[in-house]
Amino acid sequence: TVTPRDQEERARRVGANPWMLSSFVDGTKTMVEMTCLANSTGLLPDVRGMHGPNATIDQLPKVFCPSSDGGVLSRAGVVDYAIGVAPGVFVIIATDHPAIADNLRYLQLGPGPYWSLFRPYHLANLETPMSVARAAIYQEATIAPRPVAVAETIAVAKRDLEAGEKLDAIGGYHYFGLIDRAETVDAEGLLPIGLAEGATLNSPVRRGDPIRRDAVAIDESTTLAKLRKLQEAGAPLEPALRF
Repeated sequence: TVTPRDQEERARRVGANPWMLSSFVDGTKTMVEMTCLANSTGLLPDVRGMHGPNATIDQLPKVFCPSSDGGVLSRAGVVDYAIGVAPGVFVIIATDHPAIADNLRYLQLGPGPYWSLFRPYHLANLETPMSVARAAIYQEATIAPRPVAVAETIAVAKRDLEAGEKLDAIGGYHYFGLIDRAETVDAEGLLPIGLAEGATLNSPVRRGDPIRRDAVAIDESTTLAKLRKLQEAGAPLEPALRF
Protein backbone atom coordinates (compact mmCIF):
# COMPACT_ATOMS: atom_id res chain seq x y z
CA THR A 1 0.00 0.00 0.00
CA VAL A 2 3.03 2.30 -0.29
CA THR A 3 2.44 5.57 -2.17
CA PRO A 4 4.67 8.14 -3.92
CA ARG A 5 4.33 10.38 -0.86
CA ASP A 6 5.96 7.66 1.25
CA GLN A 7 8.90 7.55 -1.16
CA GLU A 8 9.56 11.30 -1.50
CA GLU A 9 12.53 11.47 0.89
CA ARG A 10 14.18 8.38 -0.57
CA ALA A 11 13.57 9.68 -4.09
CA ARG A 12 15.33 12.95 -3.26
CA ARG A 13 18.29 11.04 -1.82
CA VAL A 14 18.82 8.82 -4.87
CA GLY A 15 17.60 11.23 -7.55
CA ALA A 16 14.68 9.06 -8.64
CA ASN A 17 10.99 9.48 -9.39
CA PRO A 18 8.91 8.71 -6.26
CA TRP A 19 6.18 7.11 -8.40
CA MET A 20 8.76 4.75 -9.91
CA LEU A 21 10.15 3.86 -6.49
CA SER A 22 6.62 3.26 -5.21
CA SER A 23 6.00 0.78 -8.05
CA PHE A 24 9.14 -1.07 -6.98
CA VAL A 25 8.20 -1.22 -3.30
CA ASP A 26 4.52 -2.13 -3.79
CA GLY A 27 5.61 -5.08 -5.95
CA THR A 28 4.06 -3.99 -9.23
CA LYS A 29 7.39 -3.86 -11.08
CA THR A 30 8.22 -7.44 -10.10
CA MET A 31 4.76 -8.64 -11.11
CA VAL A 32 4.96 -6.98 -14.54
CA GLU A 33 8.46 -8.32 -15.18
CA MET A 34 7.47 -11.87 -14.25
CA THR A 35 4.35 -11.58 -16.40
CA CYS A 36 6.60 -10.73 -19.36
CA LEU A 37 8.77 -13.73 -18.51
CA ALA A 38 5.74 -16.01 -18.19
CA ASN A 39 4.35 -14.91 -21.54
CA SER A 40 7.67 -15.47 -23.29
CA THR A 41 8.32 -18.93 -21.81
CA GLY A 42 4.89 -20.36 -21.06
CA LEU A 43 5.81 -20.78 -17.38
CA LEU A 44 2.84 -20.00 -15.12
CA PRO A 45 2.51 -18.23 -11.77
CA ASP A 46 1.88 -20.93 -9.17
CA VAL A 47 -0.53 -18.73 -7.21
CA ARG A 48 -1.86 -15.19 -7.58
CA GLY A 49 0.99 -12.83 -6.71
CA MET A 50 3.50 -15.73 -6.64
CA HIS A 51 4.99 -16.96 -3.34
CA GLY A 52 7.92 -14.55 -2.84
CA PRO A 53 9.48 -16.33 0.15
CA ASN A 54 12.53 -15.16 2.05
CA ALA A 55 15.51 -17.21 0.89
CA THR A 56 19.26 -17.09 0.74
CA ILE A 57 21.16 -18.12 -2.38
CA ASP A 58 21.92 -21.53 -0.89
CA GLN A 59 18.26 -22.08 -0.01
CA LEU A 60 16.86 -21.33 -3.46
CA PRO A 61 16.83 -24.93 -4.83
CA LYS A 62 15.29 -26.21 -1.59
CA VAL A 63 12.57 -23.57 -1.53
CA PHE A 64 11.64 -23.33 -5.21
CA CYS A 65 10.74 -26.94 -5.87
CA PRO A 66 7.45 -28.88 -5.63
CA SER A 67 5.95 -29.37 -2.18
CA SER A 68 6.35 -33.13 -2.66
CA ASP A 69 10.10 -32.47 -2.45
CA GLY A 70 9.87 -30.03 0.47
CA GLY A 71 9.45 -26.76 -1.46
CA VAL A 72 6.71 -24.15 -1.71
CA LEU A 73 5.47 -24.89 -5.23
CA SER A 74 2.46 -26.98 -6.20
CA ARG A 75 4.17 -27.91 -9.47
CA ALA A 76 7.32 -27.39 -11.49
CA GLY A 77 7.51 -24.97 -14.42
CA VAL A 78 6.51 -21.70 -12.76
CA VAL A 79 7.71 -18.11 -12.36
CA ASP A 80 8.39 -16.74 -8.89
CA TYR A 81 10.72 -14.47 -6.93
CA ALA A 82 12.63 -14.48 -3.65
CA ILE A 83 13.13 -11.79 -1.03
CA GLY A 84 16.77 -11.61 -0.02
CA VAL A 85 18.69 -12.23 -3.25
CA ALA A 86 18.13 -8.94 -5.11
CA PRO A 87 19.54 -7.68 -7.38
CA GLY A 88 20.44 -11.21 -8.48
CA VAL A 89 18.43 -13.36 -10.86
CA PHE A 90 18.13 -17.13 -10.85
CA VAL A 91 16.61 -20.21 -12.45
CA ILE A 92 16.06 -23.55 -10.74
CA ILE A 93 16.85 -26.62 -12.83
CA ALA A 94 16.55 -30.39 -12.54
CA THR A 95 17.66 -33.26 -14.74
CA ASP A 96 16.99 -36.97 -15.07
CA HIS A 97 20.27 -37.52 -16.94
CA PRO A 98 22.78 -39.22 -14.59
CA ALA A 99 25.88 -37.78 -16.27
CA ILE A 100 24.56 -34.19 -16.11
CA ALA A 101 23.57 -34.64 -12.47
CA ASP A 102 27.04 -35.98 -11.67
CA ASN A 103 28.66 -33.01 -13.40
CA LEU A 104 26.51 -30.53 -11.46
CA ARG A 105 27.59 -32.16 -8.21
CA TYR A 106 31.22 -32.27 -9.37
CA LEU A 107 31.06 -28.52 -10.13
CA GLN A 108 29.88 -28.02 -6.53
CA LEU A 109 26.48 -26.62 -7.47
CA GLY A 110 24.91 -28.71 -4.73
CA PRO A 111 23.71 -32.25 -4.07
CA GLY A 112 20.52 -32.01 -6.17
CA PRO A 113 18.00 -33.08 -7.25
CA TYR A 114 17.38 -29.34 -7.85
CA TRP A 115 20.08 -26.78 -8.60
CA SER A 116 20.06 -23.00 -8.91
CA LEU A 117 21.87 -21.06 -11.62
CA PHE A 118 22.36 -17.68 -10.00
CA ARG A 119 23.67 -14.40 -11.42
CA PRO A 120 24.38 -11.90 -8.65
CA TYR A 121 23.66 -8.73 -10.61
CA HIS A 122 21.08 -7.10 -12.87
CA LEU A 123 22.63 -4.22 -14.81
CA ALA A 124 19.56 -2.71 -16.46
CA ASN A 125 21.38 0.47 -17.51
CA LEU A 126 23.80 -1.65 -19.56
CA GLU A 127 21.48 -4.47 -20.61
CA THR A 128 18.79 -2.19 -22.06
CA PRO A 129 20.98 -0.49 -24.70
CA MET A 130 22.43 -3.89 -25.60
CA SER A 131 18.90 -5.18 -26.19
CA VAL A 132 18.15 -2.12 -28.34
CA ALA A 133 21.33 -2.70 -30.34
CA ARG A 134 20.53 -6.39 -30.91
CA ALA A 135 17.06 -5.47 -32.13
CA ALA A 136 18.30 -2.72 -34.46
CA ILE A 137 21.40 -4.45 -35.84
CA TYR A 138 20.55 -8.17 -35.77
CA GLN A 139 16.73 -8.08 -35.56
CA GLU A 140 17.01 -10.29 -32.47
CA ALA A 141 14.50 -10.03 -29.63
CA THR A 142 15.82 -10.26 -26.07
CA ILE A 143 12.35 -11.37 -24.99
CA ALA A 144 9.22 -11.89 -27.06
CA PRO A 145 5.72 -13.07 -26.17
CA ARG A 146 4.28 -16.38 -27.29
CA PRO A 147 1.18 -16.20 -29.51
CA VAL A 148 -1.23 -16.50 -26.57
CA ALA A 149 -0.72 -14.91 -23.15
CA VAL A 150 -0.59 -17.27 -20.17
CA ALA A 151 -0.30 -14.58 -17.47
CA GLU A 152 -1.60 -11.11 -16.67
CA THR A 153 -0.85 -8.46 -14.07
CA ILE A 154 -4.12 -7.34 -12.51
CA ALA A 155 -4.92 -4.13 -10.61
CA VAL A 156 -5.69 -4.51 -6.88
CA ALA A 157 -7.04 -1.67 -4.71
CA LYS A 158 -4.48 -0.07 -2.35
CA ARG A 159 -7.27 1.51 -0.31
CA ASP A 160 -11.05 1.64 -0.33
CA LEU A 161 -12.00 3.17 -3.67
CA GLU A 162 -15.23 5.01 -4.38
CA ALA A 163 -17.36 5.20 -7.50
CA GLY A 164 -16.40 8.20 -9.61
CA GLU A 165 -12.68 8.09 -8.79
CA LYS A 166 -10.32 8.25 -11.75
CA LEU A 167 -7.49 5.77 -11.38
CA ASP A 168 -3.95 7.11 -11.42
CA ALA A 169 -0.74 5.55 -12.78
CA ILE A 170 1.26 2.51 -11.75
CA GLY A 171 3.03 3.13 -8.43
CA GLY A 172 0.40 5.66 -7.41
CA TYR A 173 -2.29 5.94 -4.75
CA HIS A 174 -5.05 3.70 -6.07
CA TYR A 175 -3.81 0.21 -6.97
CA PHE A 176 -0.88 -2.20 -7.14
CA GLY A 177 -0.29 -5.17 -9.41
CA LEU A 178 -0.46 -8.93 -8.87
CA ILE A 179 0.37 -11.59 -11.42
CA ASP A 180 -2.22 -14.27 -12.17
CA ARG A 181 -2.96 -16.83 -14.84
CA ALA A 182 -4.56 -15.31 -17.92
CA GLU A 183 -7.37 -17.87 -17.92
CA THR A 184 -8.25 -16.90 -14.34
CA VAL A 185 -8.20 -13.20 -15.17
CA ASP A 186 -10.53 -13.80 -18.11
CA ALA A 187 -12.85 -16.08 -16.14
CA GLU A 188 -13.15 -13.62 -13.23
CA GLY A 189 -13.33 -10.51 -15.43
CA LEU A 190 -10.40 -8.77 -13.74
CA LEU A 191 -8.77 -5.53 -14.88
CA PRO A 192 -5.34 -5.83 -16.54
CA ILE A 193 -3.09 -3.21 -15.01
CA GLY A 194 -2.21 -1.71 -18.38
CA LEU A 195 -5.84 -0.57 -18.75
CA ALA A 196 -6.14 0.92 -15.26
CA GLU A 197 -4.62 4.39 -15.70
CA GLY A 198 -7.29 6.93 -16.58
CA ALA A 199 -10.16 4.49 -16.01
CA THR A 200 -13.10 5.79 -13.94
CA LEU A 201 -14.71 3.61 -11.29
CA ASN A 202 -18.43 3.06 -11.65
CA SER A 203 -18.69 1.05 -8.42
CA PRO A 204 -16.71 0.97 -5.16
CA VAL A 205 -13.84 -1.48 -4.56
CA ARG A 206 -12.63 -2.50 -1.12
CA ARG A 207 -8.97 -2.30 -0.16
CA GLY A 208 -7.15 -5.49 -1.13
CA ASP A 209 -9.75 -6.60 -3.68
CA PRO A 210 -8.93 -7.02 -7.36
CA ILE A 211 -10.59 -4.39 -9.51
CA ARG A 212 -13.05 -5.98 -11.92
CA ARG A 213 -13.11 -4.87 -15.51
CA ASP A 214 -16.82 -4.13 -15.34
CA ALA A 215 -16.21 -1.88 -12.30
CA VAL A 216 -14.53 0.76 -14.47
CA ALA A 217 -15.06 2.76 -17.62
CA ILE A 218 -11.76 2.36 -19.50
CA ASP A 219 -10.24 5.31 -21.34
CA GLU A 220 -10.50 3.83 -24.82
CA SER A 221 -8.49 6.68 -26.38
CA THR A 222 -5.14 5.51 -25.01
CA THR A 223 -2.63 3.60 -27.11
CA LEU A 224 -2.61 0.79 -24.57
CA ALA A 225 -6.39 0.41 -24.80
CA LYS A 226 -6.18 0.29 -28.60
CA LEU A 227 -3.38 -2.26 -28.49
CA ARG A 228 -5.33 -4.36 -26.01
CA LYS A 229 -8.36 -4.34 -28.29
CA LEU A 230 -6.20 -5.58 -31.16
CA GLN A 231 -4.66 -8.24 -28.94
CA GLU A 232 -8.05 -9.52 -27.81
CA ALA A 233 -9.28 -9.56 -31.40
CA GLY A 234 -6.31 -11.70 -32.39
CA ALA A 235 -5.03 -9.03 -34.77
CA PRO A 236 -1.42 -9.06 -36.02
CA LEU A 237 1.02 -6.61 -34.49
CA GLU A 238 1.71 -4.50 -37.58
CA PRO A 239 -1.40 -2.25 -37.44
CA ALA A 240 -0.55 -1.27 -33.85
CA LEU A 241 2.70 0.24 -35.04
CA ARG A 242 0.78 2.90 -36.96
CA PHE A 243 -0.80 4.50 -33.90
